[in-house]
This record gives sequence, structure tokens and C-alpha cells, in this order.
Amino acid sequence: MPPSSLSSDLTQPEQLSLLKSIAIRYLSFRPRFKSEVIKRLQSKASELQLSNSDALINQIISWLEEAKFLDDEKLLESFIRHRQQERSKGTVWIKAKLHQIGLPSSTIDTAIKKYSSNDAQQTAIHKIIHKLSQGHKPDLKTKAKIYRHLIGRGFSYSQIKKVFDATFQK
Repeated sequence: MPPSSLSSDLTQPEQLSLLKSIAIRYLSFRPRFKSEVIKRLQSKASELQLSNSDALINQIISWLEEAKFLDDEKLLESFIRHRQQERSKGTVWIKAKLHQIGLPSSTIDTAIKKYSSNDAQQTAIHKIIHKLSQGHKPDLKTKAKIYRHLIGRGFSYSQIKKVFDATFQK
């Protein structure tokens, strides 16, 4: 990567090529959301003091989407399902994480409704309850601890209560 003193001497195609290589390298580690790639490219462009960086970044983002390197919808589905099923995270936690990444609220809400399943959340809650209660009906102190743990994982109180009641009413 050229030092910033040389970056002002780069032609427009050279600047485009440099930013493309930065984007591809950034995407090579793991799939990224469009907003993450834009932030990264803006940061690098300002670091290198590139002129007309917004136009270059838009061009690169379009190219990445056409080449199927960026697909927010597919990544959203994967992100939500993985966090919910493999990591036992609730929708509150997932929404917060997606906001932190920089996705708009409307996109997040739509994706949660589309890809999140109550059955998967209830299964995850049940597993956590069973693990923390060791299969026995917990006392009040243990029950409070389990509730706090599940709230911290992003599950809603109503979901937790529903599964708790179903688990220990038998």
C-alpha cells in the first residue's frame, strides 16, 4: 500500500484498483455487510487522502454486488439463523448487534420477522433452562439467575416465562 504522500499522485484507475484490492482483502476473511465494507473503504480512502472517494466507493460496491461478493439479504438470513440456533441468542440481542453493524432498523425488523422462528427460540431457551437448572425444578434464587441469564442473551421476558411455565408445570 503506498504511503499517503504518494496516494495523491495516483490516477483515478489506480485509486479504484487500490480500493478494490482493499475491499476484496477485507471480504476474504469473512462475509461482510455492505455497510461494513463502505465504512472500511471510507476509512482507508481518508487515510490515503484519495480524491473523489465517494464515487469510487459507490463504483466498487456496485461491482461487488454484481460479482455476488456482497449480498446483504443472504447474509442477514445466515446471521440471524446462526445466532439463534447455534449460539442461542434472542431477537433483542440480534437486533442490537445488527444495529451496531450499521444496518437500518426497517431492514432489521423485516429480516427478524422473515428469518426468526419462535420454535428455534423456545428450543434454545429450553436448552439453557435445562442446562442451568440441571433438570430439576429450580428454587427462587436459581430461577432469578436463569431469567437474568436469558434476558442477557436477548430473549424476551414473555418467551422465557412461556417456556419456563411449560417446562416446570409438568
